[in-house]
Amino acid sequence: MSGAYIAIGENQTLLNGSGTGYLYLNDESMSNAEARNTNLTGLVSNLRFWSKALTEDEWREHVRNYKSLGVEDPLVNYNFVKTRTGSFGKVRLDTFTKQEIREADASGNIIFLDYSLNMLHMTGSGFPTDDDALVGEIFDYSYLSPYFDEAATNEKIRVRGFQTQAIIDETPWASVAPVHEIVKSEEPTDDVRFAIEFSLVDALNRDIVTLFATLDAIDNAIGAPELIFSPDYPDLDRLRNVYFNRISQKLNFKSFFEFFRWFDMSISTFTDQLIPRKTNFKGTNFVIESHMLERHKIEYFGNEIYLGESDRNRINDVLLLQLIAGTLRKY
Repeated sequence: MSGAYIAIGENQTLLNGSGTGYLYLNDESMSNAEARNTNLTGLVSNLRFWSKALTEDEWREHVRNYKSLGVEDPLVNYNFVKTRTGSFGKVRLDTFTKQEIREADASGNIIFLDYSLNMLHMTGSGFPTDDDALVGEIFDYSYLSPYFDEAATNEKIRVRGFQTQAIIDETPWASVAPVHEIVKSEEPTDDVRFAIEFSLVDALNRDIVTLFATLDAIDNAIGAPELIFSPDYPDLDRLRNVYFNRISQKLNFKSFFEFFRWFDMSISTFTDQLIPRKTNFKGTNFVIESHMLERHKIEYFGNEIYLGESDRNRINDVLLLQLIAGTLRKY
């Protein structure tokens, strides 16, 4: 056998010894026997290889969301960036996730697809032929909110006092316990309005946020002070160019809208009867909106207030109007 391989499961054999023929962990003189332990009886999922060291924020987001491949700077370290300085550091392999084929063939072999789109598919051998090699599981996970400019939260119970400093550092609204009074500016402003909304781009947004380990990249892309005089958001445009390499098929809008019609006629009436009386139910709505990397912008021209009229770019623009008269008919 040549090249790198992964051995998972019981009764695995690793070639080890001393001398020039055994390198790294296989060299008994350089590593302990514990480094070559192959006694594994558990399950393996979401196997990934990176060519960069993950930061603490990146690691935390990957723990919270097993689907996330987020990095702090997607314009440099995301998978499809190849020409930026530092772009060598990225995910190289993402496998043992959702697979089209779960059973091994008659010889006990199976192919594990690489979902990083680097086409580094893995082949497995030694699997039982009468059972699934992959077993489905249900996971609870969280993800960064794509509606970052709205007051959204999934925490209705907010603990205001902790005794452990590490927890206080991770919780912006908490302080050292005991806490007897809440500052007036930090009182919660929960909204009693409730609506069930279907959006065509909601699933797209949930996939887009897997680019990010934090929302700092979005904050810089839309909040940089110099952008007030820009006609668009250049970094959002670059992020769109990076992300949409992932999309290989068109969204099925027709099936989604048919499901919405069925849900609106069947479920919304029961929902109205089950919610608390103080809740202001706004019904079931079909929402048409932009995705999180598409944002409208107003360009300010305050940078030209000190220029003369002859030096301003738009002062001499010509407005052209055209009148078209005719009759429209439906055929």
